[in-house]
Formats: sequence, structure tokens, C-alpha cells
Amino acid sequence: HLDVVTADCRTKMVDWSYKIVDFCHLNPDTVAIAMNYLDRYMMITSTNTNTKSTDQHDDFVICHADRNDVDASTRMDRCTFQLASMACLYTAVKIHEPA
Repeated sequence: HLDVVTADCRTKMVDWSYKIVDFCHLNPDTVAIAMNYLDRYMMITSTNTNTKSTDQHDDFVICHADRNDVDASTRMDRCTFQLASMACLYTAVKIHEPA
């Protein structure tokens, strides 16, 4: 599937986040915080998804950056992954950057 989210997708979102932070003259540590939020969200989503039955045709598989096995995967398409990444960056900026 072209819509499968991989570790490369996460890397691209990290790079994009650093570009945004650099452009806005924010602390680069904010990206690390945002990715921590994203990873924690993905772990929760993975736990919740693995307990439910899902239709393989409706959902796509995302593998965590440090693992490639399907057991540690979450069902999510790329658009949803990008949205979650941007929401985590937004949240990290709002919490950790001065007004």
C-alpha cells in the first residue's frame, strides 16, 4: 500500500517540524517534546487498536520507528498520522514556548 506509514514517514515529519521551528525561531527542543507526545499517542492508539477487531481493507498499518513487526503496529493512514504529528507540534509549542 502506498498509504502505509513507515519509520521514514516519521523521519519526514521530524524534519518538517524542525523546519517550522527554525522558521518561527522557536526552541528546537520543542520538536523532541512533540515527537515524544506523538510516540506516546501512537503507543496508546496501538494498545487500543490491538484489542479491537479491525477490517484490514479500511485501515493501514503503521510501524513504530524502532520496530517493524506488525504486533507493535497501529492502524492509521498517512493523512491521520500527519494530522497527529502537527497536533503534537502545536501542543508542544503552546505549552513550552513563551507567549
